[in-house]
Amino acid sequence: MLSFEAKPLPWQLAQWQQLMAQRHQQKLAHAYLLHGMPGVGKLHFAQLFGQLLLCVQPNVNTTAPCQQCKSCLLFNAGSHPDILQIAPEGTGKPIKVDQIRQLIDFAAKTAQQGGYRVIIIDPADAMNINASNALLKCLEEPGHNTILLLLSEQTSALLATIKSRCQVLAFPLPELELAKDWLLHQSLPDSDLENLLVAAHYQPLTALTFHKEQRLKQRQALQSCLAAITKGQKTPVAAAQEWLNEDLLCLFDWLVDWLAEMIKWAMAKDETFIKNQDMLKMLSYVSTKAGVTRLYGYYMWLSEQRQRLLGAANQNKQLMLESLFIGWLHLTIH
Repeated sequence: MLSFEAKPLPWQLAQWQQLMAQRHQQKLAHAYLLHGMPGVGKLHFAQLFGQLLLCVQPNVNTTAPCQQCKSCLLFNAGSHPDILQIAPEGTGKPIKVDQIRQLIDFAAKTAQQGGYRVIIIDPADAMNINASNALLKCLEEPGHNTILLLLSEQTSALLATIKSRCQVLAFPLPELELAKDWLLHQSLPDSDLENLLVAAHYQPLTALTFHKEQRLKQRQALQSCLAAITKGQKTPVAAAQEWLNEDLLCLFDWLVDWLAEMIKWAMAKDETFIKNQDMLKMLSYVSTKAGVTRLYGYYMWLSEQRQRLLGAANQNKQLMLESLFIGWLHLTIH
């Protein structure tokens, strides 16, 4: 079922028109690689295209699924038999070979509604090596009227042999004003848009999620916590206890982003490098006190810990948070 209205997002029109032209000319590829940053709507695009392929009577003028035929009703109910979505079984887990074998079985069958079969793999770069090798055969011989849509944020993690068998569709971040306009139409307050987009690395769908989850308040709380540690008003251990039940990945994402800006500030002393203008005073102060070497060392540590967080299930959160806040404190200690 689609997350948004049954049409491409405003910054996806060029990609949509490309596929519509191929469809009109009956030159659709059997596999597409949709790559781009998270939060740009690749899954919405893939699901919409899948629904259109399955729709019995699509709108000729708008190239949109009709939303009324049996196929569209099944799709919107999440029970269409001719579309399969493969995803990891949990956060940080890989897509396994058994899931790809399920995909292969699905692709080998005749479409129950007599049209296309659509397979979405999201994210494709989560496949382990056995799953990737198993997918190759399906990419070489996908079966009649079968379309595979592979979604990826890090195409470098995909086998070259997989990439070479897919037609690539790139999804760059939208222009800032286009993203703002879309978010306004999602009933987000204008006063929060700039900070939301900065916190979400200019990814519109991520910004929308941050708004729903009130992440700006969390971001402001982290800023206040770091300021208190810097001033000696709070210990790293106490700070770690406060943040024990929060989203660690989000915490690391923000800190990695802030450290990158602080390194630029330390090297150039140019305010235009700071996207987080509401934090300019604190970031410039800590940057000046720490210097490039210490900033870079902490940045590398944060990046490594973020990768560990993505790849391992049983992390000692208390210890990791204590180390994180101790690292921040050391930036300002001479």
